[in-house]
Amino acid sequence: MVFSADDAGCFAPILWNWPAKEVDAIVLTDGSRVLGLGDLGANGLAISIGKLNLYCAAAGCGVGWGGAVAGSERRAVAHPRRLPRPPSFHPSRVLPIVLDVGTDNKTLRADPAYGGLARERLTGDAYFALLDELVTALTTRYPKAVLQFEDFSTDVASIALERYRSHHLTFNDDIQGTAATAVAGLHGALKANGLPSQALTDQKIVVVGAGSAGLGVVRMVAASMRALGAAPAAAAARFWVLDAHGLVTRARGTFLDPAVAPFARPAGGGDVEGENLLDVVSRVKPDVLIGLSGAGRLFTPAVLAALSAGVPDGRRPVVMPLSNPQSRMECLAADAAAATGGRAIFASGSPQADVNLPGGGVMRSSQANNMYVFPGLALGAFLGETGAVTDAMLAAAAEALPALIDPADSAEGAIYPKLSAIREISTQVAAAVMRAADSEGRVGSAPARAALAAGATALEAHIKNRMYNPVYKPLIRLPVGVME
Repeated sequence: MVFSADDAGCFAPILWNWPAKEVDAIVLTDGSRVLGLGDLGANGLAISIGKLNLYCAAAGCGVGWGGAVAGSERRAVAHPRRLPRPPSFHPSRVLPIVLDVGTDNKTLRADPAYGGLARERLTGDAYFALLDELVTALTTRYPKAVLQFEDFSTDVASIALERYRSHHLTFNDDIQGTAATAVAGLHGALKANGLPSQALTDQKIVVVGAGSAGLGVVRMVAASMRALGAAPAAAAARFWVLDAHGLVTRARGTFLDPAVAPFARPAGGGDVEGENLLDVVSRVKPDVLIGLSGAGRLFTPAVLAALSAGVPDGRRPVVMPLSNPQSRMECLAADAAAATGGRAIFASGSPQADVNLPGGGVMRSSQANNMYVFPGLALGAFLGETGAVTDAMLAAAAEALPALIDPADSAEGAIYPKLSAIREISTQVAAAVMRAADSEGRVGSAPARAALAAGATALEAHIKNRMYNPVYKPLIRLPVGVME
């Protein structure tokens, strides 16, 4: 569904043209920063559709009453008219939206086939007035729906998130989903290195990229360190953040971005304003190198070799180039394997194949895919009717994943569970999210509270009994033996 800036003041009545009386999940974009493709304007609608496909496939939520899981699912598919309502997170109960405020993509504006507003993007107060109108219309008509912000440009993503997150059931996958996935990967890396979760507070972490996604990761990892007992100042001191100008320190003064200021290195003490990545890695000897710059191959062979040299024998360096697509990745799996002699624990945003090492053996390549987190996160928040998505709920989603990694895979360096088990993963993530929400007194659903009170088995059954299963039945029935 497309909402145009030219229709300001009419968003609420326009929304009533959507045929579904009930909607459980909404993905909203303004098309300003779609993956690594940039400003796609109204064409960004495709990303909202794609994300909702994953909601249905990975955490489709179902019938809403008791009975065996498989039986309930079969009844929901075979006899939909006998049910009071169709399954939740069903394809008919999700809503993809793009807010068309123009585009700064000159190629699109010059294209006569472009269907969006062929003018420069609206910005400032006028932009946020439109966003306020749309969010109000959505949350008024569909008050229980989960609203996910997707692929908003860095300059508005964090502002929009903070504008609504305390009083709407909303989250930003690029900021919070990426951060939770990265935290889960770090816990998985500790497991692969034979270290306890508590060791997170001792890790030295270099992060390249100080945009909304990069800082989202830094903030959530720091919050996890604090939850493990680290003092706020001690947690912040475990990070070295670099942007396009190099290492960020307090020496920037008035040029220091307030968003990154809590993690800027203190002046002096060996940290040099603007220091380049190779020098930072060589000097600091970090345990973890994370990339969210979107700038391509910044993790050069020299940087990766310096990282490997700084990690003592018996432990493996962690390399996480999380930018998408592959052309924007900070390095490839093959690069990390060659520069570290196959020692690296590797996870990337775009999928990479495992690397066969020259002397035998394999360096495993994990994918830090947000799909591990956002479907289960949304499922738990929706079923729990939690009213908001809190930091504690996000942390619980991240911390649920390492326990699902097969021990044999972990021993080989895998730091995420198998994506083929995504529905079970989403179940466990949803359960963890609901328990976290319950500890904060945020579970508004009476059935969810009852399931939580009955214990882990009952909670998982409660979630699975509501998971939509996409079963496709033949439209034409033929006798056995005919056209088989």
